[in-house]
Amino acid sequence: MKYIKEYYKHSENNIDNLELYDYVISDVKLSDDKMTYYLQNNIGQLVKITEDDFLYNVRYIAPDFDLSSYPLSWFTTVVIDKINYINMPLEPREIKYWSKDKSDLELVLNINKYNL
Repeated sequence: MKYIKEYYKHSENNIDNLELYDYVISDVKLSDDKMTYYLQNNIGQLVKITEDDFLYNVRYIAPDFDLSSYPLSWFTTVVIDKINYINMPLEPREIKYWSKDKSDLELVLNINKYNL
């Protein structure tokens, strides 16, 4: 039987355990359903913590749909090694799960996808 590693689910008690370069699944809700679905069903990586306004900057591989129609206040784009990314500012309450190991969160996404 495969050992399932522990991952963190958001609560006020353990959000302080989140560290730079941890992987996250968000629970962000935007006015656009397509972008909301993309962010809730993909894994991002925490790249910056802004303590002044308590925001977490999470980097996602850019979606394959056109981003030009979205407000620039939602995210910034960056290209690293010829790969397009979006950096999305999230509040602590918008982070649902996180782990140091990306495969832990891939398991969570598959469980949710197949309703297991």
